[in-house]
Amino acid sequence: MKKSLFGWLTIVMMAFVCVGFAACGGDDDGDGGGSSGGSGSGAMGGNGVSFNFNKAYFYAESGGNGKVNYVIQIFNCDYYTAIQRQDASMLPNELQSMNIMFSAEGTTTAIPTGEFVPFEALAVSIKTDDLINQTDEHGNQYAAHGDTMPLKISKSGNNYTISFGEMDFVNVFKGNDQTADFTSAFSYTGTLTAVPEGYFSVD
Repeated sequence: MKKSLFGWLTIVMMAFVCVGFAACGGDDDGDGGGSSGGSGSGAMGGNGVSFNFNKAYFYAESGGNGKVNYVIQIFNCDYYTAIQRQDASMLPNELQSMNIMFSAEGTTTAIPTGEFVPFEALAVSIKTDDLINQTDEHGNQYAAHGDTMPLKISKSGNNYTISFGEMDFVNVFKGNDQTADFTSAFSYTGTLTAVPEGYFSVD
């Protein structure tokens, strides 16, 4: 992959910082637009930590050696629509996301199907008020490495199933509401929508 997990941490959180609605490319009044993220359901957790997801996006860019770098972002809200509209009321009290990063042969317009090793997963949870008020810089970030465990992606009609078996998630950054490491499998079934242009980059 183009970057290590810890190189991706800043990239992923740059998207979250946009909740401040000051650097998202829109005017102060918002543009009223936004296309909804893919809809589905997913869950993971353990050791007192719980994640539930319902909206999914993907980002892809050409990498080296003829491969494409992919990022799948699955949220517990229609995150990028809220950002485009600059409407904090669309965000839940606790913002959660699963961010999955891998490289594979494919195109930048769709997520490939199959089994992929290695991949990296980063689960993030942060209180929305803390983020908007900048009283918590990064929330809780749980990192896991799929060095031997495959990321499995299949598609039936318009729905993708994205899953992996149990992995150890280590809290590499602890937010104001500190929580412990946990072990969990992950699965999401639903549609995927491309991240709106200009709202995500790995440069």
